[in-house]
Amino acid sequence: MIPILYDALEKDFTTNGIGFLTDAVSCIVTEERNGIYELALTYPTKGHLAKYLENDAIIKAKANDEDNPQLFRIYNHTKAVGENTTWYGEHISYELNGNPVDCFTVSEVNGERALHELLDAAILPHEFTCASDITTTNSTSIDGAVSVRNAMGGTEGSLLDVWGGEYHYDNYRVELLKARGVDNGVTIEYGKNLIDAKQEKNIADVVTVIFPYAKYTAEGAEQKTYITLPEKVLQHENANKYATYYTKITPTVYKENGLISDNEFLDMAESIIAMNKQTDKAINATKSAEQAATDANTAAAAANSAAKAGNAAAAAGNNAAKAANDAAEAANAAANSVDKTKKDATAAAGAANSAANAANEAATAANNAAKAGNAAAAAGNSAAKAANDAASAANEAKANTVTATQNAQTATSEANTKAAAANNAAAAANKAAAACENMAKGINSMTDGTTGITYTIGINGGMVYLESV
Repeated sequence: MIPILYDALEKDFTTNGIGFLTDAVSCIVTEERNGIYELALTYPTKGHLAKYLENDAIIKAKANDEDNPQLFRIYNHTKAVGENTTWYGEHISYELNGNPVDCFTVSEVNGERALHELLDAAILPHEFTCASDITTTNSTSIDGAVSVRNAMGGTEGSLLDVWGGEYHYDNYRVELLKARGVDNGVTIEYGKNLIDAKQEKNIADVVTVIFPYAKYTAEGAEQKTYITLPEKVLQHENANKYATYYTKITPTVYKENGLISDNEFLDMAESIIAMNKQTDKAINATKSAEQAATDANTAAAAANSAAKAGNAAAAAGNNAAKAANDAAEAANAAANSVDKTKKDATAAAGAANSAANAANEAATAANNAAKAGNAAAAAGNSAAKAANDAASAANEAKANTVTATQNAQTATSEANTKAAAANNAAAAANKAAAACENMAKGINSMTDGTTGITYTIGINGGMVYLESV
């Protein structure tokens, strides 16, 4: 089932109370036979019912597959771990820890009768009922004041000591059974004491009721006399603001010259309460101091480690500073070298710019020469065409007359000579154009493929010339 949360003062547990703890991370119940019976609920700090979870509130949850849902009253919680807080509750039967019984005695009764008389002897009112299947008769007597739960089991002469058996709790019903029933697969370990140290400490944290008593030895008597207040207990004026009783059973003093008055007993009891509170504060302060000392030692160790790390960091910093200084010196030296190199580079750049300007001028001249060469080639081609035309005319004239033939042959010879000259001029022009192109490309020499002669290409007065090497 989903655990249900109830207000601390709730008496009707047939309702859904404050609500279902649907977003609980876990809910674990631990029970020992004749021992502890507690719940641990882990719940998100931002859960929808987180603000209602507090000490004394009640959680109803399934303890096992066989029993009805059981009631557990919250008595403590852990500090939030991450997004969750764990709340601890004790079974509702633990309320009998806060209810004292004084000098409990029964004689020749069975287990159920003994349990009934114990609950009836409780000094403070309660809602618990009981049952037992133990028919063996027996007797017991417990000296002084103890809690009802302590008289059930946990002190010499308790019901568990004398009648034996196993306790089974069903909320406000207490059963002392010969055995807890058949093996149903649920493992419940045996405990040794219904009162554990942790529970006693929790009871001592808050005191709303005190049961003072005193023992003294009268003059001439062999045995001590035990006395208590007529009303047995003293309740704090705000006790009714708590959901259950938080009782402290404590010894007080007795005057040697006789019984003290009730008022004196009350004053002393209240003084004891005050002293106990101061003692608790002192104990807590001592624990806090011890924890503070532990924390201080931890912090000191961390500081020492930090100091070592700081020293190492300082050494590393010094090394880094030295390296930086070395680097600065190297950088300065490099800067000086760069300045000199920069001056040389500036001079070289100037020379390069001058050379570039000269090259540009040469390229311009070469382009002009190329244009002239192209024009000359065009003229040569025109002359060649004219010569060819003349040769054609001469050939036609040869068919007419011998004289015309001779004249034509002469003209043809001359025309061929002129054509050869024109072709040579065209070739020369083409070579000049090639030379110009080579000069534009930065080539300053060329070789004649026919003669094998190498020429140097030059410019003089805007004219391109070839000079054999």
